[in-house]
Amino acid sequence: MGIGLGVALVWVLFGEAIRADGPQCGQGLVEKTLGVTLPEMNSLKFIEPAAPVQIFYQWNANNGYCGEASLISAGLANGQYMSQADTRLACGAFKGKASDGTGASLLQGGGLGATAVNYNAQMLLEYAGAGVSGENDFGQGARCAANSGLKATTYPFETGYKTTNTVVSGVQDYLSWIKAEMIAGHHVTIGVIWNGGDDAQYDHIVSVVKIGTNHDVNDPSYYPDDVLYFDDHGLYTLQFDYEDGWDFTDNPASPVGAGGDDKGCTPYLFAYTFDTIAKTRKAANKTNAPAYSLIIPSSEEISVIAGNSAREGDGLVQINGPHNYALSVHGPLDTADQTQKVSLEIVSSRSLQKGVWTENLRDDIAGFNYESPYISPTPDGCDDGDCLTNIRPAPMQIELVATVHGLVVGRNYKVVEYNFPFLDGSKTGRFVAMPDDQAQASYVTSFTAVTTEVALPPVQRMSNQLIKFRVFPD
Repeated sequence: MGIGLGVALVWVLFGEAIRADGPQCGQGLVEKTLGVTLPEMNSLKFIEPAAPVQIFYQWNANNGYCGEASLISAGLANGQYMSQADTRLACGAFKGKASDGTGASLLQGGGLGATAVNYNAQMLLEYAGAGVSGENDFGQGARCAANSGLKATTYPFETGYKTTNTVVSGVQDYLSWIKAEMIAGHHVTIGVIWNGGDDAQYDHIVSVVKIGTNHDVNDPSYYPDDVLYFDDHGLYTLQFDYEDGWDFTDNPASPVGAGGDDKGCTPYLFAYTFDTIAKTRKAANKTNAPAYSLIIPSSEEISVIAGNSAREGDGLVQINGPHNYALSVHGPLDTADQTQKVSLEIVSSRSLQKGVWTENLRDDIAGFNYESPYISPTPDGCDDGDCLTNIRPAPMQIELVATVHGLVVGRNYKVVEYNFPFLDGSKTGRFVAMPDDQAQASYVTSFTAVTTEVALPPVQRMSNQLIKFRVFPD
């Protein structure tokens, strides 16, 4: 939209206007700080997933929890919640050198005295058998989703969707696949590169919010004027100084700008047209390049971090690339294929501060979709991506509202809620009960549908629980 500091930025998201007055907090402020003016982006229609994307603020320690935040966002849209710490533990279930063959990658920040993040534990976007993970598999998005109770597929980066994923036509194929998945109502997570990054393929993992289009909303074809909107999980944050103006800052426990702070800004939402988003690594890092880009794929030989090819998960392997990567979450794992569509919303949260449960600040865009206190080895926080820690933070109290969709008026339904304790490493892997295994349910209630969509009464839970709602015809 190319809106600068002097104009209020308005994002219209799922019919609700999110207006950032005060500091005019939005993508335009980030791009202005980078020296970029974006082109006009005008879309008449939007393609959105079956349930709105829940904007989620990530922890930035241990190389960042962007993948985990993306999976949590998709989980909330499909009736389940777990913390970033547990999502990483669920994802790190593998057998290989870095786990000494035990089947679990327990340390999120690397071993004692580590100088590198344990990549084996991260939620990434690769899939098995492509060589990207080295000799042992790790960080595979679809497996991370399955371990978390979600059904997902991965973009076929080796072959492409309809055209080989190389050069500009490869990016067009990738964007067409993303569009097709969004048309199907799925929640899509993608890899992007940022201005100043150094990864050959993707620096950051983000959640696609919607696609703007001036064409048929059921047409997955690539169109240059289509617009890709995504949530960057609060990676870019800014702070205002009366002498120096706006500049980038770190990522504290509460999002910068939460609670009405007009000197802080966490935009979250970024948008680029299909025909301007693709760049080479060199072009993406140029002065006056935008905040984010998609890598233009190729078939040259490159070095990539390959997980457990080294003890701490920071070894390298050679592959032909770079590629574009993406994950699409289709819904909950449901062997009986009977569960109704359920979405979750965190409507409030409280943190224990000096022995007192204290209300967390509400963020204008992310709401209460963040975790405080931050994962940290010190009271000062661990808000830098190079900060390594394996210390689990104290849990929050969270208030959840589950909304059931697609009901038949007059029909009886059964609500099945599962609560599991946090993971300690020995429980990594498929830890969430299948939806039809109701013997493990913590709560079972019933209701009769009076409308096609019903919001259930709020429930109080703890953020270190693994929580899942499923609703079946009774």
